[in-house]
Amino acid sequence: MGRAAAAARLPATALIGISHALDRGRDRSPVGTAIAGTVAAVAALCATAVFGASLAHLVSSPELYGAPFQAYFADNGQPDSQAQVNGPVLNGLRRDQAIQQITLGAFVAVNVNGHHVRTVAMTPVRGAPLLSAVDGRLPHGDRDIMLGVATMRATGARLGGTVLVRVSDPAGVPHETLFRVIGRASLNAGTGGLGQGAVMTISAFTSAQCPAGPGQHACQLRIRRGLATVILVRAVPGPAGSAALARHILQYRPLTY
Repeated sequence: MGRAAAAARLPATALIGISHALDRGRDRSPVGTAIAGTVAAVAALCATAVFGASLAHLVSSPELYGAPFQAYFADNGQPDSQAQVNGPVLNGLRRDQAIQQITLGAFVAVNVNGHHVRTVAMTPVRGAPLLSAVDGRLPHGDRDIMLGVATMRATGARLGGTVLVRVSDPAGVPHETLFRVIGRASLNAGTGGLGQGAVMTISAFTSAQCPAGPGQHACQLRIRRGLATVILVRAVPGPAGSAALARHILQYRPLTY
């Protein structure tokens, strides 16, 4: 079948479109431009789809940006709200077996290798700590510290190495202790920005301030009482966990974040 016969079966609008797309000439667009435009459009569409999928994965995986908890309870600035967090809220969560993980945390300030670092002091109450490590492990000893990637770079620290941590006791007397860097942390903006900050246990924070001696225990208790703690929680998967979490949030909504 000849070209003329094939063309005869196409409407005039189709023939004009094909002619404009494929023919070269002084007033016509070359086929390469048309193909390049199509490829660019498809590439942009694919990039958008990939970005959207990546963003959806990030949003649905809060552990990737330092927030593997589902909710937290904290002082809202009202009188006795911290006492309520430390008392009824914590006790109710501990009694509820549908709450799978509970972690106590507090934002504290320490000095690492001469740099001021906003730090999360934490204690797991049930299950693994609700914090994330990029690599290495989470702190559990009194001389363990985990650093954000940017903080590690700023302080000249390295994974497996040691850093000098300085923190003042309740009387304002500074104390210096060597800590081992046991992990790189994934922390959110609460520590000053992504990649910033550090993590240690509450026990490590209090022991660094209170040197060994007769007054050490009393010193540690005084520090613990003064900490503005928050409670990070994660429920068991499924309807039972969702219902339990919703119940606690409803009961203590002014303290829920």
